[in-house]
Parts: sequence; structure tokens; C-alpha cells
Amino acid sequence: MINRNALITALINEYTYLCLEDPCDDDLTPDAYRAHLNSYTDAQLIDESGVDFDDDFTLDDYIQLHS
Repeated sequence: MINRNALITALINEYTYLCLEDPCDDDLTPDAYRAHLNSYTDAQLIDESGVDFDDDFTLDDYIQLHS
């Protein structure tokens, strides 16, 4: 079972970092991105990370890295 709130926070933190590194005119604000993510299923949230998790890099590792 995933910690949904922690995963959403990690996704927002990563998104914010990426937007600062390479800003685009159509970037969502962190609050707008959170609202977008809140409508996702758990599977969609995991997919949004863009990571193929395995024994070497787990979902918990991703959350810790971006928290």
C-alpha cells in the first residue's frame, strides 16, 4: 500500500525542481499540479513518476529522494 500523500508531495517537489531548471510558459503552479494529481488513481500516480521501480530503487526511495 502506498502513502498517497507522500507520493503526491514527492511528485510536486520533483515537478517544481524540473520547472525551475527548464521553465516553460505552460507550467502549472504547484497548487494546480496538486489538484491535477489528486484526481489520479494510485496506479496513475506511480506512472506519473516516470520510474520503473524495482528492488534497487523502490517507490519509498523515490518518495525519500523528492521529499
